[in-house]
Amino acid sequence: MSAQAVACGLNHDAIETAVSQRLTAAGFAVRRNSDEDTYLYVNLMTTTMPNGTCVSRYDAFLYTHATANLSYRDQPVLVQVSLMHRGGIGSSAATAHGAAVVRALESYVDLFVTQIRDANR
Repeated sequence: MSAQAVACGLNHDAIETAVSQRLTAAGFAVRRNSDEDTYLYVNLMTTTMPNGTCVSRYDAFLYTHATANLSYRDQPVLVQVSLMHRGGIGSSAATAHGAAVVRALESYVDLFVTQIRDANR
């Protein structure tokens, strides 16, 4: 987490906990920093404007790994597959910015959960 992100109220552990709690509440097993085939990846970039406003770009990706046969290879290869992605950009005062980013990421996780449940019906 960059110094600007921290100054804007963002906290790595708080974001990880919020996202993990959403997944756990939905019935998914959460294993932090593991090498599972399917995983949630959150990317966050933050900067501060001259007037002190915080601006963040945030993305949530659901990835898995699969084998694929490529035309130029004799053997299958392991590839990373993006199953779902949501992203956004937000700006706010430093005092409210961390909570706003966490809410946005939680809403993305909720959407992923809904899409997975709908696909399994």
